[in-house]
Amino acid sequence: MSKADNTSVWGFIQAVGSHWTTLMSGGVVTVALGVFERFSGRNVPLWVYGLVLVLFALMACYLAWRDSQKEHGAGSDISRQRRNMIADRLAQLIKESPPVLPPSFAVQGAMDGLAEVGRIKGHRSRIIDFLEVHCGPEAVTRFEKHGTVGLEQLLAEMLREDDKTKPWIKGEIEEVIVETALPEEKIAGFDYYMTMRFWLRSETVPTNFRAFELWLFVEHAKLSQYKGERILLDGLCLDRKQYQKTNAQTEPAIILTKLVDYDAATPLEQWVTREGWLRFVIRNVEYADKGTEGLKFDRLELRVTDGSGKLWTLTTKPPWTKTGPKLEIKSCPSPEDFVKLGVGSRMRFKPFSGQR
Repeated sequence: MSKADNTSVWGFIQAVGSHWTTLMSGGVVTVALGVFERFSGRNVPLWVYGLVLVLFALMACYLAWRDSQKEHGAGSDISRQRRNMIADRLAQLIKESPPVLPPSFAVQGAMDGLAEVGRIKGHRSRIIDFLEVHCGPEAVTRFEKHGTVGLEQLLAEMLREDDKTKPWIKGEIEEVIVETALPEEKIAGFDYYMTMRFWLRSETVPTNFRAFELWLFVEHAKLSQYKGERILLDGLCLDRKQYQKTNAQTEPAIILTKLVDYDAATPLEQWVTREGWLRFVIRNVEYADKGTEGLKFDRLELRVTDGSGKLWTLTTKPPWTKTGPKLEIKSCPSPEDFVKLGVGSRMRFKPFSGQR
């Protein structure tokens, strides 16, 4: 039996002991039956004594269970009140967040600029102090990495229902490889091919995944957001163009990683982190006009629908994270190509595993 089980059993025994007067009442009734039997001259069956003792014991157990449920409910109420307090405070901090100004705003000692920069720093310090006290170092790290987006993620977690029968998904986009191509239509823009590596984890119950959508948010384009079209990764490899030193020379080593689409069908077990790849094309991203300063990406959103139908969003902002320079998505070589290359070739496949 686990320590938690021992604690709960001992608590129940203590609760029963707190209702000792109920058990004693059963003893008083039993003694009263004995006195009645002696002075009346009538015999009271033994099963009546047993029934009295059992009934009073059951009553004591019921009262103990009722008290434990009340205590558990009171603890849940306190936890819920604390969670609501943190959620309200996070919402207020997000609402009060000042705009992030460039350092040039405060050049030449401009008083207004210095005051605004000071206000931004002061607000940031208040957020970090609050997170350290109520949410822990992980929340501070998330805020320092993602800014107000991290606060919004924390707020969503605080407001979620404590239903352990539904999936609760965590995840992160770890790598984004972008390629451009001229669109078929004659427009002032490009098609963007985006191949991304990410991970998902279920912190409650196992679940699979129904759908993935990619949305690109941009500035200085005719549209501010574009939905991607998913493309299968069959036959594609990632060339990381690593270099190896041989004697006194450094030569390129073609190290290919065979890309496999994220396994969405197999249920993701609780606390298991599964990594994988997806590829999308975002077509006809067109500039607004020739006078703009150029296309500017704001963010990428990978929207994941789990097996219960609930939507989860993974967000990443540029510059996109990559594991090396000069990454290239290309067709995987056929077995015949390996034969032509020979034994001395430096080309090889790097195995990929979706579990971490």
